[in-house]
Amino acid sequence: MYSILIADDEPVVVDCMREDIKWDELDISDVFSAYSGEQALSILNDNHVDVILTDIRMPGIDGIELADIVQKKWPFTKTIFLSGYNDFEYAQKAVAINIFSYILKPAPYSEVCDVVRLALRQIDKQLARLAYVNDLDKRVKIAQPVLKERLLAELLSGNVSIENMNSLKEVQVDLVDKKLIIIAVCIDKENITLMGTKKIETIRTIISNMMFREDARFHFTTVNDRIICILEGVKNEEENDFVKIEQNAELTRVAILRNLNLSVSIFWTAIIDKYEDVASEFKTMDRRIYQTASWQSGILEGPREGVNNPINSLPSSLSMQPDMKLLLKSGDKNSVIKRLDIIFDEISKTEDNLGDVLLGIYHQIIGEIMNASIENGIPITEWLSAENNVLYGLKPPYYALNIKEELYKVITAYLDYYQKHSDNEVNNIIKKVSNYIEKNYKENITVEYLAEMVYIHPNYLSRLFKKIIGKSITDYTIMMRINKAKELLLKPGYKVYQAAEQVGYESTSHFSYIFKRIEGMSPKEYKKLMGE
Repeated sequence: MYSILIADDEPVVVDCMREDIKWDELDISDVFSAYSGEQALSILNDNHVDVILTDIRMPGIDGIELADIVQKKWPFTKTIFLSGYNDFEYAQKAVAINIFSYILKPAPYSEVCDVVRLALRQIDKQLARLAYVNDLDKRVKIAQPVLKERLLAELLSGNVSIENMNSLKEVQVDLVDKKLIIIAVCIDKENITLMGTKKIETIRTIISNMMFREDARFHFTTVNDRIICILEGVKNEEENDFVKIEQNAELTRVAILRNLNLSVSIFWTAIIDKYEDVASEFKTMDRRIYQTASWQSGILEGPREGVNNPINSLPSSLSMQPDMKLLLKSGDKNSVIKRLDIIFDEISKTEDNLGDVLLGIYHQIIGEIMNASIENGIPITEWLSAENNVLYGLKPPYYALNIKEELYKVITAYLDYYQKHSDNEVNNIIKKVSNYIEKNYKENITVEYLAEMVYIHPNYLSRLFKKIIGKSITDYTIMMRINKAKELLLKPGYKVYQAAEQVGYESTSHFSYIFKRIEGMSPKEYKKLMGE
């Protein structure tokens, strides 16, 4: 709602306008009256006023002086002159102090309303445009983070206009003359629907902690379901330090896995010297994401040009079928170790036995182990000890034997746990889910909710449940509802619609359809058959 002040030294003009115009139709709730410039200033000092309708010629403080004071003290308040004088000198002064409009008296109320409506519309536009730099009310503080993310997204899309960069400065983002790196965290497709604000904030916190550099600042936004971080304040000595950046990226990926049970891929750009190049570097990285993350998971990949990127020179045995991911999911330790031997035998026969290549192999296989653990419903914290190097990153120099030994330790830890606990763990999970359904069958139960309850992926839970129970989760829930409905229908005087409501069906006709599909007869036929 808005407020308006009518100021004129003729009381009849003020009173008639206040009473006769339907201000509520303009969303104006407060209408103030003043019969002099001095009285108008007093009201302005004590109240918030959006629009002023004032005469020009008044004794003491006239309309021109009043408008000049208002412009300086309350710049968002719009002043509209009402004057019976078609005086060019007054019009010139009005333009000089930037008043909103000038109306000649007598004017129809419809004209006054139209001008006031335009003034209110301009106020709305100005407040929306300047909200992020104006700390006058609480809504602005809430809007600033959202605005910051939108401005960063515009920068990534190529908007490097002076206006956009100045707007970023107003929300404490100054990227001029700073060295930058763009980091993208991509959530695997099957997990995107499980993301919420809390998980996104947790991932951003992990990035800030794991990718930390002294004096660095992190600016976050979201583009195409990817969490984007612009790292500001990169040091000169970090340029082209691919291994160091990749180690931090691996720490970040593992921390996300451990804390959220989410598999992610992480990409980053080369050092960016000028903010004008942000969009082109982001576009190049985005192209790499489409080329790799769309068909692989757990990827760590930096810039391809000017850097010996291990992703480009991994041994072909890594992609042999069945691939490492399938072998790990199967729990066949002998097959996994045999494949590991084949991979490192291939490395020993090539000239590419470089540290970065070995580190790339290590990261890819570690990612496959983590993904297999998640998809098999095994929390990573259950088998990965705090002392394991995977939590802190490997330290150079990187030799094939060292990398292979580290991978063997992690693989053994995971598969030994898997073989020892998988059967009992799976049975406990299914028991917990089936017990929940039996107690809450009348509620709208989703697979996603049940999966979150037992900390495994929805698709994996569905497969496990069907394998052990012999029915899908949906069919099992329906069975529980129909069995309970059969009990209720046997009670004397119990109606079909009552049974439907009690077991969670809002529609009696839908309940009858499901009942007949399961039992081969309608609820009424069942009641009759059972003797009621």
